[in-house]
Amino acid sequence: MKETRINNKFSLKIILYISTIVFIIFMVVYGVMMEQIQDYQKAEMNNFAIIIRKSMNNIYFTDKKIENSTDEKLYVICKSIYSKIKENSIESLDDEDLQQLKNDYGLYGISILAKDNKNIRITKSTVVEEVGKWTKDWGYWNDALLELFEGKEVSVKKGYKKDRFWVGPRTLSYVTDGFFKYAYYYNEKNDYIINPFILENKVNESSYKKGLDEILLEIKNTVNFIDEIAVIDGDAWLNYRSKDFKAGADPVILYGDIENKAFDYTNKKIEEIMYSKDKIYEELIYKQKKYIFTYIPIGDKKIVVMLMNNRDKIKLRNKTLSLFLLMGIISIIGIHTVANFMVKNYNNLLEVEKNRLKIAEQFKKTISMLPELVYRCKMDESRDIYLTYNEGKLVEKNQFLKLDGKLKRIEEVYTEEVYTKETFNVVKEQLKSAFKQNKVRFEVRIDNRVFENLVTPIYDSGIDEETGMVKEVMGLATDITERFEAEKSQSIWLTMIF
Repeated sequence: MKETRINNKFSLKIILYISTIVFIIFMVVYGVMMEQIQDYQKAEMNNFAIIIRKSMNNIYFTDKKIENSTDEKLYVICKSIYSKIKENSIESLDDEDLQQLKNDYGLYGISILAKDNKNIRITKSTVVEEVGKWTKDWGYWNDALLELFEGKEVSVKKGYKKDRFWVGPRTLSYVTDGFFKYAYYYNEKNDYIINPFILENKVNESSYKKGLDEILLEIKNTVNFIDEIAVIDGDAWLNYRSKDFKAGADPVILYGDIENKAFDYTNKKIEEIMYSKDKIYEELIYKQKKYIFTYIPIGDKKIVVMLMNNRDKIKLRNKTLSLFLLMGIISIIGIHTVANFMVKNYNNLLEVEKNRLKIAEQFKKTISMLPELVYRCKMDESRDIYLTYNEGKLVEKNQFLKLDGKLKRIEEVYTEEVYTKETFNVVKEQLKSAFKQNKVRFEVRIDNRVFENLVTPIYDSGIDEETGMVKEVMGLATDITERFEAEKSQSIWLTMIF
């Protein structure tokens, strides 16, 4: 009886010791895994911000040229319209006249603005909803219009000005969906402003802009912990949060699909976010879900916003808890046997403990990695393939030649210093297959690292009617070295057994 009590007491001690050890191991492993996931997410977000910043630089350069061309085009249109109706008073212009001008010049619409004392009103327009609206709540737009009526050159720094002409920046319409360019030309003979406007979406179709939208969508669809991603304008965000905000102001969201109302409840100071040298995090409710809003300033008062979920952490926590519970159950069931043979089986217990640590370590390595390289390719009539986009960690490590805004053949970028001739031929053949509307997946080796490539056709780029081939493809390269080596080792082991 006494011996039984001693054994029971000893078994209880063993239970407590083992339970304490298991709990400590669980907390350490869980903490390390959570920290690694957080570090991994931060690193990937920095990579995304670099890609987006570089893409935006290309977009601004291209869109600025397009916008300048559009502004000059509107100036010529305004002068031509003015020459036709400069002798006409407001009363003599009817709806048919405006409709005819709209059709003749391919406009979305045209309005006539008149001044009553210090207030300006839209008196006539091909868009019925505009008629009768006052401009006093239009902010700097109203200031520019008042200066035109005074015969002055517009002093507002935004938009484009020339003589008695001014065209505002790209803006949302307050009567219909879409982004517009509104131009204004003062008719000093009859004291009214001619206001033609065009739908900017149809004028400014930048392939770079489409490329950035596709990159944001690809990040959103590929990365499990990001539900939404967008680029916002800091100044427009400040205006949106101000008491003086009016519909039709400059857009907050430049790229991406996050809605303005997502920022209604932010507690952060916008100026602090815009000029921060590091990422800023904030928990907010959006579409009835809790998200971690991550703000990454990328210069020029532009901010990348990512809505991060906790699915990875919750999934990891649940798996770790399940493993912990399973280990606990196994420990309790076998505790008496372990206690009776503690001395004899001490080495076996050490081996069991090592196996548990090995399982935890293997579990940490199951966290997937994001693409190391994002690239886009075009094919010319002679079937030569050119890179139109090439960004990612591999480029930052100087393993690939940068494009610097120029199209380059893949032979110039993916040289033999990176690929062997045989590997390059495989890459080229796979890319050609993707141009034939195939989704291809293949592996290549660079500097003893294995990269899985997923290349998909970009149907929006157009399809050649004669060959049935798409004009552009997009590829993602992901480092799978650890998984590749593990599968290779397992294959060798199975071969030896069977």
